[in-house]
Amino acid sequence: MIRYRRQVLCLDSALKLTYGSPVGLTSFLPSFHPDRGIFTAISHPTEGGSALIGQMRYNRGDRPARLTCFLPSDIAHARAFPPLLEGLAWQAGQWGAFALLAEIDELNPGFEALRRATFSVYAWQEIWKLPAPSDNSKPLPAIWQAAAGVDEISIHSLYQSLVPPLVQGAEGLLNRRPGGLVFRQDNNVLAYVEDVYGPEGIFLQPLIHPDVKNIDTLLSALVRQMPSLLGRPVYLAMRSYQAWLQSSLEQLGAQVAPRQALMVKHLAHIQRVPVTNGILSTVDKTQAETAPMVHARYDKTSTNN
Repeated sequence: MIRYRRQVLCLDSALKLTYGSPVGLTSFLPSFHPDRGIFTAISHPTEGGSALIGQMRYNRGDRPARLTCFLPSDIAHARAFPPLLEGLAWQAGQWGAFALLAEIDELNPGFEALRRATFSVYAWQEIWKLPAPSDNSKPLPAIWQAAAGVDEISIHSLYQSLVPPLVQGAEGLLNRRPGGLVFRQDNNVLAYVEDVYGPEGIFLQPLIHPDVKNIDTLLSALVRQMPSLLGRPVYLAMRSYQAWLQSSLEQLGAQVAPRQALMVKHLAHIQRVPVTNGILSTVDKTQAETAPMVHARYDKTSTNN
């Protein structure tokens, strides 16, 4: 069983498993990238309460921002949690995010606290720790290849085909050139794995079509063909819409952590506005409606920082 430290409530599994404790020094390394930012807010203690620290990260150009952690971990009974969370949401909106995401164990009391704060579940996931390849493993053919620019359209098509609309509405489509690994079957990309490398581990987010043949061999080859493993543990996030991978992961000898809820707080709402369509107006003078995303507004003064 994979266990996390209790004094810090981690809400971002990829960051936790690749960079260690969200409040450790290595967790701030990703923020040095010019397109990434980490925002930390502190609520001062009030009478009968205690201070609360919350953290959020955002990659410029992405649709969502992500909550990373709260300290201390008992947010369910913290008076400062609702205003502090609103402050983090406000900052995410200021940076350009349309949603704020969080990942939390379904049995954690903080799950209900996030629900009360208008977070909703959009999917479930289990994180599996893959077994390290043995030294005497037989070499395998190159089943996986590094994703290239020519695979971009195929990966987007795979994403749109397999990922439910509810998830796409929370996380958005891939809006950057995909990295990671791809698997081709009959010259078609039927599997894609997005990878996150860090000093503490490697985090994989797979997207595998159910029509893939020999899925056991495909997953077994994944760790053995990854470059620059350097003894780091490898974790794989199995989403609820990929649950058919479970039996293969069990046969592989992977260890699973408690199930997590993937939660979203939308920072924007749909507002329909009339937009004149040039072609239609020429024919019948009608108007077409589009639905642009409009940021919700947050009162910054409600946060006690």
